[in-house]
Amino acid sequence: MSNQPDDHIFRLEARLEQWIETTFAAAFGPRVDIFDIALHIARAMDAGLHRDPDETRPIAPDQYRVALHNTAYDRLHARQPDLIEKLTAYIVTLAAQNEYRLTQQPHLTLYADPA
Repeated sequence: MSNQPDDHIFRLEARLEQWIETTFAAAFGPRVDIFDIALHIARAMDAGLHRDPDETRPIAPDQYRVALHNTAYDRLHARQPDLIEKLTAYIVTLAAQNEYRLTQQPHLTLYADPA
């Protein structure tokens, strides 16, 4: 018997892995693990789903905040200044692929945190 939540996470992770490999692997190399950032976003999306009684599709969150160590943040920003735009587009794609509804354009904040 299949466990649907586990299957759902597996599908999300598989899509993330494919997306990361094709979009970011060549740009970042092995030092920065963009997969972890995208996976964090996907899990946050899944955890933040809610239902509206008037909607048939689950509603995904539209606000995301990701803290990165100062060094990682600086390196990412220097190598990929349009990272936020690409990850925001990915949020839209991920929601569409999973038939989630977004109530507005998602907003992603990446910020440096020394902790």
